[in-house]
Amino acid sequence: MRWDHSTLRGFPRAGQSPLFLRLIRPEDRQHLDPSRLSQASQIHRFMSPKPRLTGRELRYLTEVDEQDHLALVAFERVDGVDLGLGVARFIRVSPETAELAVTIADDIQGRGLGSLLFRELISAAGERGVRTMEAWVMAENTPALRMVRRALPHAAETADGALRYFTARLG
Repeated sequence: MRWDHSTLRGFPRAGQSPLFLRLIRPEDRQHLDPSRLSQASQIHRFMSPKPRLTGRELRYLTEVDEQDHLALVAFERVDGVDLGLGVARFIRVSPETAELAVTIADDIQGRGLGSLLFRELISAAGERGVRTMEAWVMAENTPALRMVRRALPHAAETADGALRYFTARLG
């Protein structure tokens, strides 16, 4: 299935409200509030504490072109209000290569959302001609390392100080 602005995918969750995925929109800025992340999660995502994003950063992260910069947002609806749970994005760094990033709200980490977003992001990237994915992960972020290794089992992994660099050909 091709990801576009009309795509809304629902995923049932046992005993909970369904989870939804769609492309990010400019009005999703409130879903990107890093103050909802622990300091450790902020460091894992931004490589330093980042309690807030500037207006310029929010525009960059939500006003994407969906070809060279694409982001999927995961949310649940609670009393008619969308509550952001995670975001996965890729940014093309060369014609066939993109760097990816995944951020999951602390209170839902470890429940498979990151893996789901990762898989869907890889699919969307492939639809747009991306053939190689790259990712930087802090060496201390064991759950993220596990997720990347599962999602990209054939990835080359190299150490660069406190970071691990992954690169993998898709499909």
